[in-house]
Amino acid sequence: MTYPDHLLPDVFRRPSAFRAVSLQDQEIEADTAVKVFFNEEAFDLGLEYKRRNSLFVPRRDGVYLIQGTLSFEPDNFEENYRTRVEVRVNGNPYEAADNDFWGSGVEVENVVQVSAILQLEAGDEVEIYVESSIPGTIASYQPGSNTTSFSAAKLAESYSFRKLRYTPFYFTLSISSRKASWGSCSFCFNTLQP
Repeated sequence: MTYPDHLLPDVFRRPSAFRAVSLQDQEIEADTAVKVFFNEEAFDLGLEYKRRNSLFVPRRDGVYLIQGTLSFEPDNFEENYRTRVEVRVNGNPYEAADNDFWGSGVEVENVVQVSAILQLEAGDEVEIYVESSIPGTIASYQPGSNTTSFSAAKLAESYSFRKLRYTPFYFTLSISSRKASWGSCSFCFNTLQP
């Protein structure tokens, strides 16, 4: 017999957290939003990360911390540029961060990170996109050097009032004594059910 998640004590629920990294460089064209692929799972506690599509799909409603970090290497280190990283939920931009870099000839990767605390519903699809004003490469993850990664962790349960329904709850109060029955009263209360 299976039970709905909200009826199970926390000890029986799978925690929700994952981290994935990119083990391959990914080329980026100028002024084009491109989905970033993170093909190596470091861990996936809730079995919610879809490696093939680089999607995080939570199994339960909740408040989640989402982070996307990219190491971007421009094709031309002499040119000024802007790199933007965004979190998309169900294909729509939700949170973004960008970083300007002033070309100085110094060959260093530009690290851009976006972080957001989001209220997500079960089945939402979360992914990371990047856009740069000049062409370049998202450098693959290398411990201690490049930081290209995508991660999420559930912070709290959430119950949306849109999803709650009112259920009538009835009880009858009977007042009686040995000598006489005074009758009964019915009361109706509405209770919130997830």
